[in-house]
Amino acid sequence: MARGFDIYRKVPKDLTQPTYTGAFISICCCVFMLFLFLSELTGFIATEIVNELYVDDPDKDSGGKIDVSLNISLPNLHCDLVGLDIQDEMGRHEVGHIDNSMKVPLSNGYGCRFEGEFSINKVPGNFHVSTHSATAQPQNPDMTHIIHKLAFGEKLLVQNVQGAFNALGGANRLESNETRQSIIVLRNEGYTMLEDFIQRCTLQSSKTEDNWIYQGQKEMWKARCTTKQEDKYIRVSSLRNRRLTCPRLTASLNSTCSTPVSCTTVKRRLRSAGLMGRIAKKKPLLKQKNKKKRLEWAKKHRHWTTDNWKRVLWILTPLSFCGIS
Repeated sequence: MARGFDIYRKVPKDLTQPTYTGAFISICCCVFMLFLFLSELTGFIATEIVNELYVDDPDKDSGGKIDVSLNISLPNLHCDLVGLDIQDEMGRHEVGHIDNSMKVPLSNGYGCRFEGEFSINKVPGNFHVSTHSATAQPQNPDMTHIIHKLAFGEKLLVQNVQGAFNALGGANRLESNETRQSIIVLRNEGYTMLEDFIQRCTLQSSKTEDNWIYQGQKEMWKARCTTKQEDKYIRVSSLRNRRLTCPRLTASLNSTCSTPVSCTTVKRRLRSAGLMGRIAKKKPLLKQKNKKKRLEWAKKHRHWTTDNWKRVLWILTPLSFCGIS
């Protein structure tokens, strides 16, 4: 009788006999558990980099301002001519900012190194180094320069932080840009940007507009990558199917033409043809109260005779019929 209360009973030997099926299932379970363990361990050890972009509150801690640190060398401009101008949409327009700034002569006084730290408002605006604060303006100032440092905000004390905190540091602009210098000369002579463009186009009169595109670089003209027939194909395809997207139209064009084109080129051809991208409007569905009102109106007028309907003036609109009694 006492053996009947044993809750830790032994399993009979005939039930503990190993089989091939049990061994296969046991091996599969062990492999699966090992896979789960290694995958979870790998996910736990792996480093994940998360990029986050948010809009800073301008009135929280900094009072709506951000610090700027600038260090720039102008080897062909005298220190008496160098100045810092700051302006923004809040009405700030400061010419020749001198607070927390220093000018160091270079090359026996022929050049200048400008170093300064200042604050700007967190609103649209700009700051630039110019000669506007000089007493006498030079005729053709040489603004070639080297940027040693241009940083925004406070210096981070944390090491090994990924990011570009001085992206323009080391930028060398000592070689003059012929295109930019010619534009400056034309502007000083009173030409507008459109007139400057026309003058440059006249120098390339041997190249027709149908086969070349103005670039504004050293080689000012570039061959078009589409022909007139391909431009017509783009325009006609878009007119035939107004819901055809630009990627699908580009893929269709590239399947037939020898020179592949980009989606940006197709967009330019469509804009030149007067076809702009639009988002199709969605027609709102009938609400339950509108359905109820229409049903009530139909039930109310179901016994009307032909004479009653003849006294109704019907107006045809693109979307519905309107009756006025």
